[in-house]
Amino acid sequence: MFGYIKPDYPNLYMKDDTLYRALYCGMCKSIKKANGQIARLSLTYDIAFMSLLTHAIKGKDINIKSGKCIAHAIKKRPIAQVDDISLMLADINLILAKYKLTDDILDEKKGKLKQSLFNKGYKRAVKRNKKVDEIVKNQYLKLTTLEKEKSESIDIVSDCFAVMLEDISKYVLSEKSTEFTSSLFYQIGKWIYLIDALDDYDKDKK
Repeated sequence: MFGYIKPDYPNLYMKDDTLYRALYCGMCKSIKKANGQIARLSLTYDIAFMSLLTHAIKGKDINIKSGKCIAHAIKKRPIAQVDDISLMLADINLILAKYKLTDDILDEKKGKLKQSLFNKGYKRAVKRNKKVDEIVKNQYLKLTTLEKEKSESIDIVSDCFAVMLEDISKYVLSEKSTEFTSSLFYQIGKWIYLIDALDDYDKDKK
């Protein structure tokens, strides 16, 4: 249910492409710092987008420096430096990944190994952001219940994921949260659920 929010690379200005790639690498670095090397496997395009959006809404400058990493060990590339926002989002990313894998295990009987690898980092993330874990847990429980009941209303089912992202945005943005940012994240959450359902339509129908 993640990885759908990707940049429109062919139509990005070079400066915007550089910024996005720097944020993506920066989130990878932040995930490692917050939750360990293995947790980097949870990195998604979505969390890089959320980093971009959160920095912009909160008016926080992004510090970019040239550096290397395991994936790009030879040539240096622009990397957004770790800050308070990226560390919080690193935790949120892992919490979401943990529940997403739990959902995969229930639906498709796969993901147990990967989920177990995230356990240590997940506990650290929850310790720092218990409220986020409660938000995700409650909405996934509602979602699972509706799916088991075979609810025929796509709006009701997708509302769970939409509310989840809306509530997470309120937590992340704190005093910068407004009715407009809440609506934005709600609609993004609903779109992610719907596009994921569309992706799985043929398989589910079969």
